[in-house]
Amino acid sequence: MSASAPRCWQVRLDRRSTNTASVRQQLSLLADGVQGLRVDLLTDQDIDDAPDQGAFRDFVPIARITHTRTEVLEYVAEDLLETFGWQVDFKDLSA
Repeated sequence: MSASAPRCWQVRLDRRSTNTASVRQQLSLLADGVQGLRVDLLTDQDIDDAPDQGAFRDFVPIARITHTRTEVLEYVAEDLLETFGWQVDFKDLSA
């Protein structure tokens, strides 16, 4: 049985209404608690330099999450949505 190719999702947050530090902390906790989950956090400068979308919500990338199983990424997404509601968003980068 061969290993599955890693799946990668981008985690985005509404920088107008979300505390970046809280999302980072939750992602770090998930990385420590979920076997095989890789979390690559972007820097504050990356977030600050992201262009303003000019919309009511201004979603900017904060991290990439990677795992071989889509179900694990869905679990992480559900956890973040439960904690932060619709202030977080996700984009599949694997396609």
